[in-house]
Amino acid sequence: MAYRKVGSAQTLQMFKELESDVLRNYVIPGLKSSLFEDMTVRMFEQEIVQLREISPHNHRFNFASLVLSGTVHNTIWEEVNNEEAQETDPKYVHEMSMSELTYLDNPGDYSKALLYGLTYWKTKTYEYQTGDWYFMTTQDYHTITFDKGTKVMVFQSPDISRQSYILEPVLPNGDTVPLSTIDRWMFQKEE
Repeated sequence: MAYRKVGSAQTLQMFKELESDVLRNYVIPGLKSSLFEDMTVRMFEQEIVQLREISPHNHRFNFASLVLSGTVHNTIWEEVNNEEAQETDPKYVHEMSMSELTYLDNPGDYSKALLYGLTYWKTKTYEYQTGDWYFMTTQDYHTITFDKGTKVMVFQSPDISRQSYILEPVLPNGDTVPLSTIDRWMFQKEE
């Protein structure tokens, strides 16, 4: 699950798998040093008030995140069957379609294919503040909101797959609302 704090076995295992150039007895006896050459380190900084959530999705990679400042609201989406959906408080159950995104090498450049027309998902939101860590695998689905001024450092494993998946709402008539779009203002490289 995505709400682990650093120090959990899964988080430590992810970092261990990415170790390279290991040196033992680094300056002092028993001190081991490792580099992480295959890891991508990325920083997110929310510069304005976030007006909408990102569509629920998973990732092509595992990652650990450290909140450097501010607050992160991470909503975890868990698929449930129809019976469990009926037993859960309706404000936490969503009827969603699932699409597969295949990435084509550049941010925002992907192909999209509808996989499932109607699935049920329940949600639970976790809040992380300055100094908190959270970890997610390729199996975890989430949507995320950052308070203005929030900075998050993300330590991301190499891609495990070229595909990830998004969830979009299904209307009573069965149509999917295509909320996940790519617009020209997105993914602008700073000069």
